[in-house]
Amino acid sequence: MVESEPDVLIVEDDKELRDALCRSLEAAGFICHSVKDAWQALALIEDDGWRPRLILLDLMMPRMNGWEFLDRRKRSRDLGMIPVVVLSAADRLRTEALTADAVLRKPVQGNELLEVIRDLLAGPRPVPSA
Repeated sequence: MVESEPDVLIVEDDKELRDALCRSLEAAGFICHSVKDAWQALALIEDDGWRPRLILLDLMMPRMNGWEFLDRRKRSRDLGMIPVVVLSAADRLRTEALTADAVLRKPVQGNELLEVIRDLLAGPRPVPSA
């Protein structure tokens, strides 16, 4: 269980990148929590019942990948209310199939990531049809 609700949940299997993202976000004033795969993210959100304000999601992860998480998100009203930013190293993404609020290519520039996060957290969230 997470002790306080973070602004951002980082879902990334690369520990070094996960830690670096968290340090950068914390330096910018965000509270963050991180997990190594989408399975852990779902367990925290669905089982423990807390909601991050935004999720940074890698696509290629073991156990449950980002595509599976996004598919689950489409079917869940609670998950659908949380903005998701996909971070991927893939040269070409099937962006038309993504149900994320934003897609950024790794390696992501810190200023670009912060701008996207701030824009998504500042804007109104549409009600998903689940």
